[in-house]
Amino acid sequence: MHRRKFPRVLICLVGFAALLAWSPDGHTLASAHQDGYVRLWDAPDGQLVQEIAAHKGWVRGVAWSPDGRVIASTGEDKRAILRDAETGQWLTYVTHNRYPVWSVAWSPDGTKVATGSGVYDDVRPGVAIVWIVER
Repeated sequence: MHRRKFPRVLICLVGFAALLAWSPDGHTLASAHQDGYVRLWDAPDGQLVQEIAAHKGWVRGVAWSPDGRVIASTGEDKRAILRDAETGQWLTYVTHNRYPVWSVAWSPDGTKVATGSGVYDDVRPGVAIVWIVER
């Protein structure tokens, strides 16, 4: 009989983390939380590196730009926000008019961000927006 080893726990998040995303270099883990914060964790040692007050209400999505310099987050406040990954400084945002923004994804070349919004119990369609990132 083959016995499996349990993995060593490096990071243990307390509270609800809506979404997790690795930085492109694999050194940092971003977590999206119900308290409106995006938290950045140092992967090699599991230490909290930065807390970013990102949204009013739940943070629903988080994604790193392909070069790792920008973090996109989405939330219940109907916004998608881009921030400098090193400083947490706000760069720009887009607002979805009607619904919370649930998802975010970068294009492979880092020139566009796609966001999706909607609500589960509504029969009206949600909205997907692809926007051009100018840096």
